[in-house]
Amino acid sequence: MFEENQIEYWVQKEILSKITELLERKHLYQSVSLDREALNQKVQEIEQSKRWATKEELEWEGSDTTESLEERKAASLELSNRVTDMLLTNAWKFEVETCVNPSDAIARRESVRQSSSVHVTVLPLIKITCNHCKGILPAHVSGCLETWAEIPTYNPKGEDASESFLQIFNFPYQCQNCRGEPVVFIVRREGLKLTLVGRSLF
Repeated sequence: MFEENQIEYWVQKEILSKITELLERKHLYQSVSLDREALNQKVQEIEQSKRWATKEELEWEGSDTTESLEERKAASLELSNRVTDMLLTNAWKFEVETCVNPSDAIARRESVRQSSSVHVTVLPLIKITCNHCKGILPAHVSGCLETWAEIPTYNPKGEDASESFLQIFNFPYQCQNCRGEPVVFIVRREGLKLTLVGRSLF
């Protein structure tokens, strides 16, 4: 479970990093893609950092395994890669920051994680030009008081999907300098690729 949590942390960090890059630096119809090679490398580092029980320790614990150390390492790496694949290729769900009660959000995300393979996280803070106050890259947080906590998505294939998994997200962001009208970004996800396909304010 500890290794799975580490993998989830790094997958989440990569997803949020790419969303931030897309919304802050890219123009309409430009794209970013998750770096699968970097995640593979991180999985390898997690595996290498493990302490493996010796044969004598396993026998003392009452284990009747006949697998060699190399076989156990290979099986563990295969499992970690499957966890990574699941997090990357299944549905993603996002919550907006300003509508999330911390205790409720943690409980809800844990419930979703236990009941399905859907990955849930809170959208990142971004810094973009504001159309209302003309602030110099003021911080924008996801959502506003009138928005729902869960972001609606278009998901034609359900939660089970391949590398070409398609989702369409609406990401509302509000300037924290003036609290004016939120800007809503429309992001299309196909597999590991995210494309900015629309926004409500320019």
